[in-house]
Amino acid sequence: MLDVLAGVASVATIGGLFYAGYQLRQARMAASATTSAHILSNIRSRIEDVSNQINERSLYAATCDLLNELELSCAIYFDGQFGGRTGKLSVSFIKDILRMLENNPKMLACVKRAIQEPDTFECLRKFARKYKKDWQGFVSPSVHSQQSGERAQMVGSQDEI
Repeated sequence: MLDVLAGVASVATIGGLFYAGYQLRQARMAASATTSAHILSNIRSRIEDVSNQINERSLYAATCDLLNELELSCAIYFDGQFGGRTGKLSVSFIKDILRMLENNPKMLACVKRAIQEPDTFECLRKFARKYKKDWQGFVSPSVHSQQSGERAQMVGSQDEI
């Protein structure tokens, strides 16, 4: 009789473990959906801010806000907070925004100007390296001195990112 109870308890324990795993997966998907919705909303708001700017100073400030939001989004991505379809959607959205930055000369100039240190937009550059096949570049990690007046250059080589 004890063997039967031990067997039933083992089956119940295994069933409980599967259920706990399922609940963890569901919680991760819910967290991903919440995170993705928040990120998409914030980035859309920043893009709207960028599009409403009429002078270079305000465009630069709005672009920096967008870049900071993208940096945070990429950090969240590398922390493993994106999962499932919502995670794929967020990754695709970030890649689209990077393409937009690359293809807009005024915004690209703001990106170059925003790079102040070698680790500026570190997560964003790491993201660009990871998805190199989908997007052709971002900024090099090297920052030239302010005295020489040079800025980091757009690159297409993975080795330079």
